[in-house]
Amino acid sequence: MFRFIVQTLIMIALAFLVYLLAEALPRVTDEEIDVLKARRSSRLVGYVERSDEALKSFTEKFLRKAKVWLLQLNNFIEAKLSKFKKDTAKATALPEEEEKKGE
Repeated sequence: MFRFIVQTLIMIALAFLVYLLAEALPRVTDEEIDVLKARRSSRLVGYVERSDEALKSFTEKFLRKAKVWLLQLNNFIEAKLSKFKKDTAKATALPEEEEKKGE
C-alpha cells in the first residue's frame, strides 16, 4: 500500500510539472525565435548539426546490425534448446516406450 501511495504522489508531481511546462510555452515570442535563427547561421552550429546527423546515421546502422546479431543469436539458442530437449526426451523415456518405438 505504501508503494501505491508513493507512486501516486510521484505521478501527481509529474502531472503538475507537465502543467507548469504547458503554461510556460506560450510565453515564447517571435522575437526570441528570430534571435535563435540568427544564431543558427554560425559555423559552429552547422558543424554540430552535421556531426549530429553523422552520429544519428551511425547509431541507426549500428542498431540495425545489432538487431540482426540478436536475431541470429536467438536462432542459434533456439536450435540448441530444441536439440537439448530432444536428447533429454530420449534419455528420460521409459524403457517400455523405447520398446514400443522399436517395434
